[in-house]
Amino acid sequence: MSLEYKRGIVSIDLNQILAFVKASIELVAQTFSQAIQAEIWQRDVYQCEIEIVGQGFIIFQFREHPWTLIYQVNFVPYSISLETKNAQNFSRLLNTPAIYYKVSLLLEVGC
Repeated sequence: MSLEYKRGIVSIDLNQILAFVKASIELVAQTFSQAIQAEIWQRDVYQCEIEIVGQGFIIFQFREHPWTLIYQVNFVPYSISLETKNAQNFSRLLNTPAIYYKVSLLLEVGC
């Protein structure tokens, strides 16, 4: 089944960090890649095999949907990470709503 027709969740055992921005994918991708000074930006990779080495972000937008999603993959400690301030910056820069979303089943304990 194609991704665009899937509904619901596959598993509740996950850790995810996402940002949702109510703007076009081109505008969000351009703004984000400039903000993080991305070295590589591959466009139009749906149904293509791509290799993600190290940290990366997948930016996508479902057809007929106004929100663009930024999905963080291969989290690398002490590197660029999606944070609340990223959503706030998108909202301010693009004058549009933006949402930061993080879910984790891991308990973080600090000293």
